[in-house]
Amino acid sequence: LGETDAVVDDLEQRAVAGLSQLVSDLDVTTERRYHDSLHKIEQRFNELFLELFGGGWARLRFEDPQRLIESGVEIEVLLPAGRRHSLRSLSGGQRSLIFLALFFAVHSVRSPGFCILDEVDAALDDANVTRFVKLIGEFAREEQFIVISHNKATMETADRLVGVVGRP
Repeated sequence: LGETDAVVDDLEQRAVAGLSQLVSDLDVTTERRYHDSLHKIEQRFNELFLELFGGGWARLRFEDPQRLIESGVEIEVLLPAGRRHSLRSLSGGQRSLIFLALFFAVHSVRSPGFCILDEVDAALDDANVTRFVKLIGEFAREEQFIVISHNKATMETADRLVGVVGRP
């Protein structure tokens, strides 16, 4: 019976060691994939920022680059005028464009195939609405969109319109 207990103990120790190694390997793989995805998102974010703003740059800054999964993230932008800005100091339209650039950057890396956007064009002027609908057009080849909007220019580019009208 003592020999059986020793064999069981040995098997338990091997099982625990194997599982510990598996968890460690998964952590390393997850961290690497997360880092790779974030790098792709940041690169695409800057590309889309340039497309929407016509210059400058955008990047993601991590509070703790050594521990990305637990790290907070900040957005840094340099507008074409050449000055860095915090998001708080930007207009609603500028913040909307930055959000759209980041949103579509994430979708470039990992697309869910279906997306609902609710009045994201509300703070945009006519020139920026044109940029927004161009961006939607590019992504609509790969994804389906439901866009809720009161903007006539946005509605004119839709494949289908569904009107919802409240009764008086």
